[in-house]
Amino acid sequence: MAEEKPCVLVVDDDFQILTLLVDAFEEAGFDVATATNAIDAHTVLEGSGHVGLVVTDIKMPGRVDGLVFGQVVADQHPGIPIIVISGAAEPDDRDLPAGATFVSKPFDLSALLAEARLLMDEA
Repeated sequence: MAEEKPCVLVVDDDFQILTLLVDAFEEAGFDVATATNAIDAHTVLEGSGHVGLVVTDIKMPGRVDGLVFGQVVADQHPGIPIIVISGAAEPDDRDLPAGATFVSKPFDLSALLAEARLLMDEA
């Protein structure tokens, strides 16, 4: 039986960023699940048994932003690492979900992929 590839859940409402991240993670050998808001992302997360990393933007449509979604992930799935991305000012460490890593937009894709691999290896 083939081993399941690690899955990255990418959450961003910007289609260009979402597509860029999906392509990069797939080319790096990951399975990728996507959502454009936190509510849909939570549904994907709960329906999947093999999400190994969450990459979420902060600002998204709806009542729940990426920081709140990240905190839900940290609380309900403490073994899943989280990368929070944003083009806005860096959030205060107290606002980041426990154990989350912040990456500022624009980001270097190779550095983001390296960070993702490191976090998944440590999890």
